[in-house]
Amino acid sequence: MGRYAELFEEFQMAVSWGLSDLTGDPLVPQLLSGQISHEIALYPQGDERDSQAGGDLARTDLQRHLSIAKAAGLEITSLMLPGGAPPARLDALVRAGICMVVRDHVATGRRRVRHPIRTLRFGLWEMQASFLFAEDSGRTGGLAIRRRIDRAMSGGGLCHVVLGDLVSGDRQSLRSLERLLQHVARRRDDGQLQVRTISQIAAQLPHRRSTPAAQSILRAPAPHSRAA
Repeated sequence: MGRYAELFEEFQMAVSWGLSDLTGDPLVPQLLSGQISHEIALYPQGDERDSQAGGDLARTDLQRHLSIAKAAGLEITSLMLPGGAPPARLDALVRAGICMVVRDHVATGRRRVRHPIRTLRFGLWEMQASFLFAEDSGRTGGLAIRRRIDRAMSGGGLCHVVLGDLVSGDRQSLRSLERLLQHVARRRDDGQLQVRTISQIAAQLPHRRSTPAAQSILRAPAPHSRAA
């Protein structure tokens, strides 16, 4: 996974990395010691996700993960979950400090592709994927998704690209990711788009909480993760 992180450093692009092991993963110190301010988000392992209906995360598991992260000096405000069903315990997420729930489920319809964020209860936000890059990582598919990014960009709004399951580290995956980052970097440097982490996007949204306490175009791949 080191080479993936190096690519984002080369293009000066901060993104959100979904990790299941918030302290033991060797990628964490690499991300924290780099020149780019990446975000580390929680992406639970498969058995934790599947233990709850709809892929929800048990309250005790969430508290355990976030307690470990806090002890290590990590502030986690984004939770990455698969599928399209919303989590059940929204109040628990908000009290734990989660601001945004991110899905690898692709939003449908033109409006949802360009504006994939919706409000949940208790001031929590949910963001779905505009595109899944892993499904289009070949040469032809990579060109197609770059064109789709440009079309979404021309209409304004947010384009959330999920870099899912690009963890093999093979040459084709790395080259496909590099071409995507080159394309995004050109558009960014031309002033046509901005690259934002999930937490940066959440910080720009209104927070209307009804319970006490409580622009990422890319989400990066990591072990036991689905990437933005």
